Amino acid sequence: MKTLLKILLYLLLLLVVAALALPLVVDPNDFKGQITEQVEKRTGRSFVIDGDIKLSVFPWLGVELNQARLGNAPGFGDEPMVQVEQAGVRVKLIPLLQKKLEVDTLVLYGLQANLVRSKEGRANWDGLAGKEQAGGTEGGEGGARKGAGPAALLIGGIDIRDAKVSWQDRAAGKSMQLDDLNITTSRLIMGQPFDISSDAKIRQLPKGAALSFALNGKVAFDAEGKKISMVPFELVLAELEAGKSLNLQGVVDLDLAQGTLELKDLTAATGDLRLKGGLRVTNFNQTPNLAGAFNLEPFSPRKLMQGWGMTAPQTADAAVLERCAMSFTLGGTPDRFSLDKIKFQLDDTHVDGNAKVVLAARPTVNFSLKGDSIDLDRYMAPPSGVSEGGANAAAPLAILFAADMNGNLGLEGLKINKLKVNKIALKIDQFNGRLQVDQSVGAFYQGSYRGMAVVDASKKLPSLRYTSSMTGLQVGDLLKDMQGDSRLEGRGDISAEINSQGADMMAIRKAMTGQIDIQFRDGAVKGFNLAEIIRDAKAKFTALQGGGAADESASSGTAPKTDFSELTAKALIKGVVIDNTSLAMKSPYLRVDGKGTLDTQKEWLDYNLRTVVVNSDVGQGGKELTELENIPLPMKFQGPLGEVGDWRKWRIDFQDVLKAKVEQRAKEEIGKFLQKSLGPDQQQTAPAQGGGTQPQSTEEKAMELLRQKLRF
Repeated sequence: MKTLLKILLYLLLLLVVAALALPLVVDPNDFKGQITEQVEKRTGRSFVIDGDIKLSVFPWLGVELNQARLGNAPGFGDEPMVQVEQAGVRVKLIPLLQKKLEVDTLVLYGLQANLVRSKEGRANWDGLAGKEQAGGTEGGEGGARKGAGPAALLIGGIDIRDAKVSWQDRAAGKSMQLDDLNITTSRLIMGQPFDISSDAKIRQLPKGAALSFALNGKVAFDAEGKKISMVPFELVLAELEAGKSLNLQGVVDLDLAQGTLELKDLTAATGDLRLKGGLRVTNFNQTPNLAGAFNLEPFSPRKLMQGWGMTAPQTADAAVLERCAMSFTLGGTPDRFSLDKIKFQLDDTHVDGNAKVVLAARPTVNFSLKGDSIDLDRYMAPPSGVSEGGANAAAPLAILFAADMNGNLGLEGLKINKLKVNKIALKIDQFNGRLQVDQSVGAFYQGSYRGMAVVDASKKLPSLRYTSSMTGLQVGDLLKDMQGDSRLEGRGDISAEINSQGADMMAIRKAMTGQIDIQFRDGAVKGFNLAEIIRDAKAKFTALQGGGAADESASSGTAPKTDFSELTAKALIKGVVIDNTSLAMKSPYLRVDGKGTLDTQKEWLDYNLRTVVVNSDVGQGGKELTELENIPLPMKFQGPLGEVGDWRKWRIDFQDVLKAKVEQRAKEEIGKFLQKSLGPDQQQTAPAQGGGTQPQSTEEKAMELLRQKLRF
């Protein structure tokens, strides 16, 4: 027995001595030619080892390569596909004799990999699996059993440092690069969790966002490597320049056999923005199906923008943009999915609905949303002295058309530009840069409203078309909300058609053309007492006739207004100028027609009115206007729009009034004279062509009588 033990001890000692002596006797660099030949034979690529090969035997059987590179596939250029500064792997010798594979830490330093997919869909790594793997495992399952590996596998860890990986998809025209990639793990034992840590810098080429990422987690997989879990994991993405970051946390379960991927207890956070939920992906090996639910926790959009270094927009109400939240469920495929049970909140406004999204070269969104009330005026920029063509110029309309849209939006109430409307229904259709919005309002200032707006940004210069019809509305309430005061009362209809084009709001405003038609009934023009103006004209007229000085200070003492039974108007829009081509107003004692222009940019009005008293026995002080009955009274206003209600700013052409009055008085006197001289039944005749006679007019009779009296 002692002799046997001595023999075994000598054999073991001899084995140790041989293991220590082998690297001294055998130089592995002598086998570079054979190694490169075998690699080239199996891969079909050139393989070069510029550095030394180092070999160890006991207690670790290991090899280390330095400065090695693997060539690219034909048609992908001369740049190596893979090159490495140092790669090493060591296996413990004694456990290997017991069919146990115990590997030391796998080392890979200075890796550079250039991965390319051609326009035809070929990849430069195709075929690296070798002929045997490409043709399948020999012997089927029996062959697999014959080639079965060690009974147990243990790896000391993975250590990858300073790696660089570039990815180029020539078909899609996209490129990406990973720099400073580092990956380290703890000991890897099949079926047991291990720690992993990785970080790198990601850059989209040629000029794209530059990010850094850091991944930490605990990974576990089964003995067959078909079920992989990361419990938990944390991924941090950060912009290298702006300093913004996105933090992802959760649990990942991947089942390669079933083709399922689950993200559980997922949290995505950036600044004060926090999204929670979960996602399950099935059949991901073929056509993935998605199912999940997410909840965006309440946050302040204003504070979020400030945290990102952005300037929050100035709003008329500083209390808005303080609360936003959203929740929804997700279902479908990665390129065609639906968002259901949408619940969105912005400050005091709530919107519910659903949407379907198709991701393609040009995304498509179909939606149906319904909300309560929103006051958009609170979100508008506060009034400032900046001109619309300067810092407040609108962004090009084309930015609104990043996707095609079709859907419906309903709101219980809306306030915009001080207008209040209820029961709003919007149908939105946007395709290939053309947006059409059909609008209907069930309650619009005791009337109804229907309109359509079309914006076409498919051409170089975007165009705008707007048509609307408002019926039965109370114009007084409408103007009061718009301007804070109403100069017009009554019920009626308004129709409008506007066309324009331009790249921003100021350009669109200057290029506007269109027409507005107005019909109102039983109302009044407030702040403008036409009867008072006429009475003042009468006083001045009397003074011109020598009846005493005119009194300009006379006033009724009540709020000035002009009643009407009917008012119609037509206006043409010519850029910033509104040309009122016709206006007609009727009241029991007045007939008014007018025309003029309004410069909306300068708020300057140039207007002419022609007024006739048709019945001095009724109306606002009509009995005082007997002397001006049936005499046209021309009036003119030139000045700021805000002063149109001051009747003292109106000019009246008294020469025309006097001339009309003289002509009227002359006709009356001639009529009386003829009645007295000729009698009511007498009729003068004059020779007519062909020897006949024809009746004479009153003026002809008067002239004939005057000739007889004056003998001329």
